[in-house]
Amino acid sequence: MNSKVTICVPTFNRAGMLSFLLDDLSRQATMLPEGYFKILVSDNCSEDNTQTVLAAYSGSIPVESIRQEHNIGGYSNVLYCYRSARTPFVVYCADDDKIDLKMVVRIVDQMELDDTVGAVYSPWMLERGSTGQRLLSYFNTIPTTRFRKGELQRALETILDNNLFPEIAIYRTSALAGLPPHTKTAFWYFVSLPKILSRWDIVIASKDNCFYTSFLDHPTGRRSQEQAGNVEAMTSWDTYRGGIEVFIGAAQDRGNAKRSDLVKYLLKVDEFVAHRQLVAMRASCKRGSYVDAYYLALRIKVHLPEEVPVGLHRALLVAASIETCMRREHPTMMNRAAHLVGPFPRSFATLLNEHGHTWFVSADHRAPDTPRIGWTQDDGIDADAWAEPHMDQLVI
Repeated sequence: MNSKVTICVPTFNRAGMLSFLLDDLSRQATMLPEGYFKILVSDNCSEDNTQTVLAAYSGSIPVESIRQEHNIGGYSNVLYCYRSARTPFVVYCADDDKIDLKMVVRIVDQMELDDTVGAVYSPWMLERGSTGQRLLSYFNTIPTTRFRKGELQRALETILDNNLFPEIAIYRTSALAGLPPHTKTAFWYFVSLPKILSRWDIVIASKDNCFYTSFLDHPTGRRSQEQAGNVEAMTSWDTYRGGIEVFIGAAQDRGNAKRSDLVKYLLKVDEFVAHRQLVAMRASCKRGSYVDAYYLALRIKVHLPEEVPVGLHRALLVAASIETCMRREHPTMMNRAAHLVGPFPRSFATLLNEHGHTWFVSADHRAPDTPRIGWTQDDGIDADAWAEPHMDQLVI
């Protein structure tokens, strides 16, 4: 039979994880109709043994591979895969993630029965490869919902009301024709959805139709680069905002959104972006970047004050003050562990317990009256390396 679905796998310098993915896809395919899938790997000019892995592959799904002459960027590589697909349907899979082929078959078979549907968007699972623990990402409260061609305003409101990221989908290949390139001005997935919806019906599927899994840590133990989504969450808020504003503009152009709706939408956009900043704030804490986390907390408070209670605000202020002090007084000791003594607030201890960084070895709340920081040496605390953080040393 002619293949129905191309699995698009853009890759760069992840030969070990790519090999894991190809083996997993091949194993799954032995239990499915022969020839249903093909794999398209676009190697973004990798410098490791990716080409060796591809040459050695002999699994049950045919693989076509392309090697870019130079690195064209992550998103551009994804779009290159989509444009190169020759099957009726396409689905994306990152080289460090996995997909459930049986569920993909189920969704594609349904799409074949209705040629007005251009895309089916799905939530995805987050999995710790080291433990097997699985968590649902988005859409967990959204029933399967169909949007008719041109229903841009309804789709926009659903996305804003539920903080949805339409990143994982099975596309009808013909629905991707003429889509714009990736830019940093507007998040591609928010731009592409209204473009598709202007010509096709789309479906946002419920959690029962989840087919994609993103690994928080990979089963192979390898990760040569951080996940793109994690990197974007730290800084790409204006790109998200730009994508949604393009979506709003498209709804206006088609007469779906009235001028009177704009204030409501813009407030929702602010909250949407603040939710992404909340993700970034938590990630900053885990990285020990407390100045970043503190500034993000101040921004989040403007739109989502309930997410930054007084205790958390105070704890982040203390942590940010300590980081400021450490960077100013002893920048060469930033990689050492620190010993804290003095009247630090209990909320700060809670913060350390939840997001403790290796800077912080212990906190002594008894003495002295002024909070102090000491840096550890091999034989204990360095008596000459004490400093006093001052809460008024931050910009705010």
